[in-house]
Amino acid sequence: MENFEKSDIITDVAFNKSKKHFLPRNEQMRINTILKNNLLRFLSEVQSQPQRPETMKMFDAMMNDMHGQRVKDLYNYRNNGMHVVAMLDSNIPHELIYGINGFIPVGICMGAGEVEEYVEDIAHGLSTPVKSMIGFLKTGMCVFFNLADFVVGTNLCPDIVKASEIIEKSSSDFNVFNIKYQKHNENVTVDLNDLLIWINKVSGNKGLDRERFSEYCMLYSEIRNQYHKISELRALPNPPIDGRNSLWTQQIFSVQEPVTLLKALKNLYSELLQHVKDGIGYNPEGKRKRVLLICPRIMPPFTEIYRLIELSGGLIVHELTDMGIYNIKYQVDSLIELVDDEISWPVAAVKYLVEQIDCNQASSFRCFDKDAIAKAISDYSIEAVICFNFDGCNEMDEKISGISNYLVDNKIPKLILRSDYMRIFSNSSDYRQKISDFLS
Repeated sequence: MENFEKSDIITDVAFNKSKKHFLPRNEQMRINTILKNNLLRFLSEVQSQPQRPETMKMFDAMMNDMHGQRVKDLYNYRNNGMHVVAMLDSNIPHELIYGINGFIPVGICMGAGEVEEYVEDIAHGLSTPVKSMIGFLKTGMCVFFNLADFVVGTNLCPDIVKASEIIEKSSSDFNVFNIKYQKHNENVTVDLNDLLIWINKVSGNKGLDRERFSEYCMLYSEIRNQYHKISELRALPNPPIDGRNSLWTQQIFSVQEPVTLLKALKNLYSELLQHVKDGIGYNPEGKRKRVLLICPRIMPPFTEIYRLIELSGGLIVHELTDMGIYNIKYQVDSLIELVDDEISWPVAAVKYLVEQIDCNQASSFRCFDKDAIAKAISDYSIEAVICFNFDGCNEMDEKISGISNYLVDNKIPKLILRSDYMRIFSNSSDYRQKISDFLS
């Protein structure tokens, strides 16, 4: 992770941005060192595992490139007149943005309490992740905000709506747009007219490129399928990959170039199959408690909850979280049929794509699917459930409360934890003790 050893690139890639609100370089370096050390501790621990798949080095390199080649490539992309879109919400399919010629989507940083103090005046009362996100923007600490000229969110989370308003009011560097959804219990509908008008406007009235849209829908469907195949191997009694390494592969989903990511996932899956044949895994004696983790989106360097659970005798074999991977589900063949139909394109195709949100996986929904949770517990032989949430995430609090009652009714052991981005690090021994006591 040598690219995280220095912070020079953070503001050096700020493309046509006003830097007057950015932190001084020495303060950026101080914060960057804290974030880097959290990442390096996590990485050094997993790299020392004797059973760690060799292919995980590809993901280490891609994570390192988040402050290196990937950022430089995006900078050159902007320099050639193209556009980078900062995605505020993981319920937005990346393939939709890729379907606009000259546009690339990236997830933005939202995982450091150290930047929250700088936005208390404008982001007071927002949830920890969203306040952190605004902090990354204002301090200039997020390379992807620094590269972007468009910001896209949704109205599914009230705090994301407020964040969009703050960005629009406090900065003239971005074109800000929120996709407007309506919730209907477990389903959503979208204001399609508003979305298509925006796409036409930003594309110069060219709309979506049908060929490019199809290409990226098929590409991201294959990527999500690979994640699913890897996830299914974690259901085995002796999983060939643990929760920490699984999280490591998922955290780069929203920023990595998709063809490169798909190649790495395929290589990893092949190696994991060989590990299964060779009996190499993370629970050879069956003594580690099999854990289902239910939590909202977790971005680097916030890997601490995974770390504490697996250092306390647990093995995270499945998670319900909204990283943009499992919370967006559609049948690619059905989608391509709509794309190829002259009558339905693009209206029906776009509507089908953006409305395929799984509320069970998405923290913006208070409802949850009891049958889906029961199936996950059965399929992955879950022995304990840990629910984790960040301070101020009200929808996720409601969801976890309902899930907790369901687990109690069905006599399934559960532990409820919450934190902000700072407390879980400063009080890590207390959290670890709670987890150890629960798992024992």
